[in-house]
Amino acid sequence: MAKTKIVHGKTTVPKAVLESLGLKEGDSISWVRRGGEWMIAGKHYMTESEWEESIERGLEDIRAGRVHEYHSPEDLFGD
Repeated sequence: MAKTKIVHGKTTVPKAVLESLGLKEGDSISWVRRGGEWMIAGKHYMTESEWEESIERGLEDIRAGRVHEYHSPEDLFGD
């Protein structure tokens, strides 16, 4: 377990932790509470609810016929 000190409400993330999360200076992290524990998540792009909403919007597009099927690049771009 990596330990750090908190100074003025800030902490330094150990290099090994940054590397294991694939983070570099300037990246954002998310604080996530699961049960009674707080965790950090690196490179978090969507919340679970955002993901579910995007899936629902995609399914609605399919049901409404707003999706086209392409079998090759030629179908998409023409000859």
